[in-house]
Amino acid sequence: MSDITREDKKNLELLVKKETVCVPRFYRLYLLWGGMKNQRVPRKESSVHPAGHNVKILVNRVLSLVNRVLSLMGLKLSSAGGMLFFLKVPKVPKDFKQQYNRQLINLKKNNMGFEISQNFCYDLGSHPESYIDYECMFAARHLAARNPTSILDIGSYRHFSIGLLASYKVTILDIRKREPCLDNETVLTGDAKQLDIPSNSFDAIVSLCALEHFGLGRYGDEFDLVADKKAFNEMVRVLKPGGILVFTTTITRAAPSIAFNAHRIYDYEMIRSLCERLDLGEETFFSHEDGQFCSWEQVTNLPKVWDVYCGCWTKAE
Repeated sequence: MSDITREDKKNLELLVKKETVCVPRFYRLYLLWGGMKNQRVPRKESSVHPAGHNVKILVNRVLSLVNRVLSLMGLKLSSAGGMLFFLKVPKVPKDFKQQYNRQLINLKKNNMGFEISQNFCYDLGSHPESYIDYECMFAARHLAARNPTSILDIGSYRHFSIGLLASYKVTILDIRKREPCLDNETVLTGDAKQLDIPSNSFDAIVSLCALEHFGLGRYGDEFDLVADKKAFNEMVRVLKPGGILVFTTTITRAAPSIAFNAHRIYDYEMIRSLCERLDLGEETFFSHEDGQFCSWEQVTNLPKVWDVYCGCWTKAE
């Protein structure tokens, strides 16, 4: 059930046949499978699925194939923060496999009008979590404690922003144009480093995992190496006195770096200098290695690898 078939190999060869966009270096684990070094990802540009989207699709498929091999050894490959992790996969109990086989036979006999294919999964145990879950939990906790009447979201995860709309009136800034999905959502199209918003306008500002991208051109924005500082100053300007600014970003105990054009990786001093005009409410860190919130001492010190900074800051009244 876990073996790589000829069809899998054929499909992957088709995916990497055409040249254009390189797979990120740390994803080249398909080399474990052999025979594909220095191949490139096919690029099919479109307004709906740009090249970056196709890269993600390929990476996910490659990781899926590699994990099918690793599953034979009880392992699973996962990536976060520029690192690759081998996770131990729980051993599937014999009775679960036997039950699966019996159910599959019965299903094929009575398919209820469905075509049947095999995709064996064993997901008992704890619920999987990622650094994104922890960022969203941190932000949600601080927003719930304040219950703001006006929120500005700059570049946060779209699913988080949609969740906010269930309870709040939200203004969302995005460099890419799109339409609001609900009546209580206002969408502004523009650059975060120059907000067309009056000063002291919002009770709360949220920006999750966005600051590190500003000004690197990844999303079609103007190249500007200090765009992150300009954008942060703009957030402070439009925040009401007494309001909260909740943001998350990359952090390391090693030397700060830029993985161009994906993101910056900040050190602690850089982040604190951004917040010099604000008062600290709470800050914490997330460790990819430990999979949970952590102390500063547990933040990675590996070069060009990042963990996550989470901070809630208040503008003085």
